[in-house]
Amino acid sequence: MATVMLAPVTELLTSENAITLRKPTAAIQIIREGHGRSRCGMCLHLPRGAQVEICGEGFSARTVQVRSDDHYYFVLVSSVLP
Repeated sequence: MATVMLAPVTELLTSENAITLRKPTAAIQIIREGHGRSRCGMCLHLPRGAQVEICGEGFSARTVQVRSDDHYYFVLVSSVLP
């Protein structure tokens, strides 16, 4: 099995803010609830060409939190790397 080196989220956060997705990208919707809580929503695909902004760590080392059109999602880090 090949080892994949992933950039730390801090490096991704300091790079270009807006990223254009090169292909449809699997995402898990983050639903914000009151009192600073959130929960996972639907699994969906963000379309090719969607603009996303990396805004935080994901739920594992292989995911990051992104924002697109004022909605938040978890996506794989590899989906947003150049």
